[in-house]
Amino acid sequence: MTGDHRTVLAPAVTREQFQDLALLNEWRIYNIIGPSADQPYEQIWSVDEGSSAVHYVEDDRIGVASVVTMGERAAELAALVRQGLTTLSPSEVLVWVYALGEEGDPGERVRALGYLAAVAPDEPVDAFVAVLEEALGDHRPEVRRAALYACVYLSWAEAVPLVEAARDNDSDEAVRTYATQVLDAIRRYT
Repeated sequence: MTGDHRTVLAPAVTREQFQDLALLNEWRIYNIIGPSADQPYEQIWSVDEGSSAVHYVEDDRIGVASVVTMGERAAELAALVRQGLTTLSPSEVLVWVYALGEEGDPGERVRALGYLAAVAPDEPVDAFVAVLEEALGDHRPEVRRAALYACVYLSWAEAVPLVEAARDNDSDEAVRTYATQVLDAIRRYT
């Protein structure tokens, strides 16, 4: 079975732990890229002489490390990553964001929203949209900006009404301005 598989690593997982897993499974380092202003840090590991690959990515824009497996053994390699390292599922991240609520630590909530963007499926899911809507109503502007960034990262058309509401009604001018930028970005990518 082929196709790409993305696995989001838990916050405590380090680059070195991933490298240990790669070496244990005899994957070969093929390339290291970035980081740069428009490219996250990435390690590309070759498997089975290039018929499959494992990409370790540290996306500082959302503060998340993930692993993308590709090629003939993509599903099997993703399973090896999930068995060898602590990972986060979409449902775990949804609960994390929701549980922090408006009374939780704002920095932790911003971090959790980055993970929400990372674990979200390609197609919109009502539970994710509802959590984004709730976060856009948070009383702290940094949380609302993080929710807007998650919206642009996902680029779901279903997020447009939420972003429009922030643009038109948010109490913070910087959030309204950012919402305008997010709308432009979403419209470019949808």
